[in-house]
Amino acid sequence: MSDFVRFLEELRNRLNITNIVGRRVSLKRKGRDQWGCCPFHGEKTPSFKVDESRGTYHCFGCHAHGDAIKFVMETENLSFYEAIKQLAESTGLELPQQTPTEKKQIQKRKSLFDITELATGFYEAKLRSEEGKEALTYLLENRKLTWETIENFRIGYAPDSEELYTILQKQNIPDSDLVQAGLFRKYDGSSKMYAYLKNRIIFPIQNRKGSILAFSGRILGAGEPKYLNTPETELFHKRETLYGLYQARENAFKNNHALLCEGQIDVITLHQFGFTTAMATLGTALTEHHLRHLWKMAEAPILCFDGDSAGKKAGLRALNIAIPLLQSGKTLHIAFLPQNMDPDDLLKMPHGKEKFESLLKNSLSLSDALWESTYSPHTDTHPEDHARIEKELTEIYNKIPDPVLRMHLIRDFKNKLWQAFRNHSKKTHSRDIPLNTSEEREVIHLLILYPQLFLEWEEKLINLIQKKDILVILQKLSQMIPLTDEEEKTITPFRIFQTMEKLTEETIQIKLEKIILNQSLQAMILEKSEVQQRFSQTSAREDWQMLQDLQKEIQRLKEKIES
Repeated sequence: MSDFVRFLEELRNRLNITNIVGRRVSLKRKGRDQWGCCPFHGEKTPSFKVDESRGTYHCFGCHAHGDAIKFVMETENLSFYEAIKQLAESTGLELPQQTPTEKKQIQKRKSLFDITELATGFYEAKLRSEEGKEALTYLLENRKLTWETIENFRIGYAPDSEELYTILQKQNIPDSDLVQAGLFRKYDGSSKMYAYLKNRIIFPIQNRKGSILAFSGRILGAGEPKYLNTPETELFHKRETLYGLYQARENAFKNNHALLCEGQIDVITLHQFGFTTAMATLGTALTEHHLRHLWKMAEAPILCFDGDSAGKKAGLRALNIAIPLLQSGKTLHIAFLPQNMDPDDLLKMPHGKEKFESLLKNSLSLSDALWESTYSPHTDTHPEDHARIEKELTEIYNKIPDPVLRMHLIRDFKNKLWQAFRNHSKKTHSRDIPLNTSEEREVIHLLILYPQLFLEWEEKLINLIQKKDILVILQKLSQMIPLTDEEEKTITPFRIFQTMEKLTEETIQIKLEKIILNQSLQAMILEKSEVQQRFSQTSAREDWQMLQDLQKEIQRLKEKIES
């Protein structure tokens, strides 16, 4: 790290943005932030927020945004160097001189950004030309994108030609700069330049300011790889970059909400449907850098993964990366999509937007996601299982540096473990009687009408319904997963099952409760009879301790039946 970069870090650490802004704006505290009337546009109602913890300001009226250095530049009409010189003097820091090498590096980055901007304009123009007709048709008709969306993300097309190289050559740009910008390469032993991206739809990758860092290209037609990024350069490091950051950052910051998914098209479609805080990684797993980007915009970003086993593994990896970075006010939520579906698929289903909103609303907290990945109510039923789970989760949570947060999360999972133990203990003393044929048929019919009720009764229904293939179908319906033709055929008789009553969700809930509770009552009566029989047999052997336990169990069942 250069002396100048160290100086900037130290300067930012010393600056108090509230004091700096407060010299020009009358501020009043509301919660953790300070508010006032924006100095950049006329307003009577304060919409200008100063976040001291982040060291930033943001106006919700004119969208002015920045840090203390930018505020001084904008309000006093100073250059960057003039602003930091003034602020350094006010904090007692000595301003180091930029070395010739540092000045050269800054100039080089500017020239590389100029090259990527020229290339973006070329790709955008080609999408609108005859050469880009197939690519444009794919975007408009296959992907159902609007022109507004295409322009917002600056989507383009790279033709299968050397035209871009010819245009850039006419700008007197050296080949070495084109290579450093990530657009072209030379093969060993050849002086000819080859474009990285040809015959592909182009998705420019932007930084938070909108400057073009690199490009991602989707192939038209068959071929591999389907998506290809230009290589890492001085501008572009994919482990530190989020696609859609430029388009999402303002709304994410404003709404304290950030959404991370797995692909560029998913991000673009989500924005078109109004989910304007969506971003994605670029063909790499989630990293610390990605998380830090997200936490700058939102306290609890939602990570959206596929519902298959690979998606669940990716979710668990993300949690393990996040754990050592957690602190109070910085956490994660996890949402899993229906199996074999991505956000683009779900949004284009009937009522897709509402379904996706529900998915996000019901996302799992970090602690719940870790619990569900570790504990299975169907297998982890013995004390040995509970000891193993307690050891695993304690080891994970001990990596959290914040002692208060660590204490609360460990207490939370231990409460869940104790509750699971209690529930298992109760189940070992009771059982369910399967429904008779007519009752089973009625329950299946009611749940097909309102499959969302299946989730409430799932654990009970596993024991009550004998048609296990139907249980799988009901579970898929409750999770909005499309059925196969064979599954649709299986439940057709239940779909046409007739009833004279006008059924609402409330009446169906009442009917289900009545059937299931009655079945539970029959099971308890049978169980009480069996315990009484065991009591008689135990009495004959004069096993007084067991007699006492059975007497308590008979009393417990009697009270439950009567209630």
